[in-house]
Amino acid sequence: IQNAIKAMKEVNIDITNQTSDVIDVNILNKADIVVTLCGHANDVCPTTPPHVNRVHWGF
Repeated sequence: IQNAIKAMKEVNIDITNQTSDVIDVNILNKADIVVTLCGHANDVCPTTPPHVNRVHWGF
């Protein structure tokens, strides 16, 4: 998180008060695609419905 805060400050964007939230199941059910980003998200994120295309871009 600290690296993200530092990187965003370099372009004058303050994300120090941002938080991650659990995905609302209703929104997830309406999604066409879900992209996970953090390194462990592919392992720890909840299972997506069968109709949702899930892509992992680990950093």
